[in-house]
Amino acid sequence: MPYVRAGRPGLLGTLSRSAVVAGSARLTALAVDRAERRRAKAAYTAAEQAPDDVVAKIEQLVRLRDRGVLSDAEFQTAKALVLAV
Repeated sequence: MPYVRAGRPGLLGTLSRSAVVAGSARLTALAVDRAERRRAKAAYTAAEQAPDDVVAKIEQLVRLRDRGVLSDAEFQTAKALVLAV
């Protein structure tokens, strides 16, 4: 009949449990770090695209002013709003 240990887990059981906990903590830390880097990259990309978006909006306003849709005063007001954002 094989020997079956009863009671506490013993040295090997404690070491294996510690290894599992440490491994889980490491994986969680890596996942959090990956998520933070992904958010930072998305924020950087959004900030990088913002100036192009502002330029495109101002160019659109210039086209509208040139076609006579906007007066000079309306153009200046709309441009100030675009630049304020």
